[in-house]
Amino acid sequence: MCIRDRNYIVNSVNDLDDGVCDAVHCSFREAVKAAEADGVASIITFGISGPGPFLISPTMSFPNILQTDLTIIGESQPSPPGSIIIDFNFRNFMGVPFWTIQASRFIISGITFREFLYENLGDHIFKIGDLGLTADNCTLRNCSFYDDNSLFPLLPKEIILVNDADNVVISNNKFA
Repeated sequence: MCIRDRNYIVNSVNDLDDGVCDAVHCSFREAVKAAEADGVASIITFGISGPGPFLISPTMSFPNILQTDLTIIGESQPSPPGSIIIDFNFRNFMGVPFWTIQASRFIISGITFREFLYENLGDHIFKIGDLGLTADNCTLRNCSFYDDNSLFPLLPKEIILVNDADNVVISNNKFA
C-alpha cells in the first residue's frame, strides 16, 4: 500500500448509506462511494464482527466506478474464505448492471455473488468498460458466482460483460 492509498474497512452487512464510512458504521456501499470520491488510490477491506458467513443484500445497483486504482479484498475478513457474500435475493435490476466499472486498475478478490436474477437484456453482475470509458488492467479473482436464475430460459446469462477494456484478468473464479 502506498502512502497515498486510502483504506476503508467495511464493518456492517447492511446496505445503509448515511453518507459516512467510519469506525461506527461503514457498509460496502458506503466504502465504495467514499473510495470513488476520495481522488486517490483506495483499498476496501472487511472487518465485520461476529461469525460468518456475512450476507450483504444490496437494495440497488452499486455506484459506477470512475476513479482508477480501487482494490477490494474480500479475503481480508478474518473468517474462512468466501465468507463475504453479495446476496441479490433474486432482485430485479431492470436491465441495469449491478456494477459498472469505467476506470482502470479495478481489482476485486474473494467475494461471493449469488442469487442474481437474469430477467432483462443488460442484466450483468459486472460490466467492465463502456463506450468511450475504458477500464484497462482490471482483475476479478478468487470470486464465486452461483445460484442465478432466469424466468426466460433463452435470455443469455452474462455474469461479466467486458465491453471496452484491455488486459482484463478473470482468474481462479468459480461459476456454478
